[in-house]
Amino acid sequence: MFVCTNPQIYSRYFHIIKYPSKSITQSSINILWLCLFLALSIRYLIMFSDAWSNQ
Repeated sequence: MFVCTNPQIYSRYFHIIKYPSKSITQSSINILWLCLFLALSIRYLIMFSDAWSNQ
């Protein structure tokens, strides 16, 4: 989807991970980004494995 073709999202995600802030809100944003990233990764893995097994 758009996540794969949009490098800005990845650069923003890695920028947040690389330069973590000490504020609580930034930490919660980090956790939200991590959960979103993991959820998307798992979703794409499931979609890919389904497509692979259907062939």
